[in-house]
Amino acid sequence: MKKIIALLLSLMLVFSLAACGGSDKADADNSKIKEYVAENKAELLSSMEQSFAASAGLSCDSDIEVKGMGFVISINIHGLDNVPAEQKAQMKDAYEGLSGTFESALELMQKDLPELEYYQVDVCEEDGDLLASIVAGDK
Repeated sequence: MKKIIALLLSLMLVFSLAACGGSDKADADNSKIKEYVAENKAELLSSMEQSFAASAGLSCDSDIEVKGMGFVISINIHGLDNVPAEQKAQMKDAYEGLSGTFESALELMQKDLPELEYYQVDVCEEDGDLLASIVAGDK
C-alpha cells in the first residue's frame, strides 16, 4: 500500500511540474501577440468600430484582449434598444457573413505574426447581450 501511495505522489509531482512548465511556454509564445496588439490596438479597434457601428451611424465602445494564441475584440454598440428583433437578426446574419473577410485579414496578419492562430470579434448590445461572434482561424 505504501508503494502505491508513493507512486501516486510521484505521479502528482511530475504532473504538477509539467503543468507549471507548460504555462511559462504559453506565456512566452504569446508575448509576440501581446506586443502586436499593443502596437496596433488603436488601428484594430478603429477598423472594427467602423465596420460594425460607425458605418451604420451608431456609436460604440470597444476593447481588445489577448487570449492564448489569439485575441478577442469586443464591440458594444449603443442605441439598439429600440431596434426590432427581426432587424437585429438581420444584423447578426450580415455580421456573421463577414467571416470570409476576417479569414483573409487573419492571413494578412499571420504574414507579420505567424504565431497568431485566431482572432475573434464579439459584437454586443450596450447591455452586454451578444449579437454576433465571428472567429477567424482555429481557436
